[in-house]
Amino acid sequence: MIVIDCALSKDAIVELLNSYEGEVKFKHIETNGIKMKFECSDDSEQGALLAKSIIKSSEFGSVLYFSCKHVNG
Repeated sequence: MIVIDCALSKDAIVELLNSYEGEVKFKHIETNGIKMKFECSDDSEQGALLAKSIIKSSEFGSVLYFSCKHVNG
């Protein structure tokens, strides 16, 4: 599972990762406050790094302050 903490653009981040067309698939589980939880087909730290890269390369990602980490369960 990947947890992304971000106060702004939560809907855009969810849409961006859910619609990502690559080998790794992301599925939004829930949003609670600033925390967004995603299932990831690459359930490792690499999945979290990929999610961070996808967000940073988006048109809005370069101005966001966010964290992205892999958690167990």
